[in-house]
Amino acid sequence: MPFILQKNIDLCVDVDYDVPEFVIGDAFRLQQILLNLLSNAIKFTERGAITISLSHAGEREGQLLLHFRISDSGIGMAPSVTEQIFRPFEQADPSITRTHGGTGLGLAICRRLAELMGGRIWVESLLGKGSTFHVQIPFNRI
Repeated sequence: MPFILQKNIDLCVDVDYDVPEFVIGDAFRLQQILLNLLSNAIKFTERGAITISLSHAGEREGQLLLHFRISDSGIGMAPSVTEQIFRPFEQADPSITRTHGGTGLGLAICRRLAELMGGRIWVESLLGKGSTFHVQIPFNRI
């Protein structure tokens, strides 16, 4: 994460007290999702903060449902484009590729990985105010 050190961004981590220390799940896929979301948050945030949060979101079919949030104070998106960004090769604004780089493929892959794990991903965002990406994934208890 050397790039985050070049920006005026604080990185905060918040893990709820009721999240178990160990769970059983696909760590590799989860890492791919979270690193992509964190990378995007860094890319689209010039100053302010990025917060990574983890909470227990209940039980589903005997599994523990964990809720990850990556929130930033970046450029945000209009509500009309928050669903299309999960489609391959789609971005909120075509000029984003010129300004911030990327092809818009990462979020489509994140959605597919979350679904393969039995979870889901979505975003809440306000233009000019930042975004929060949510990922809920079921895990087995140890």
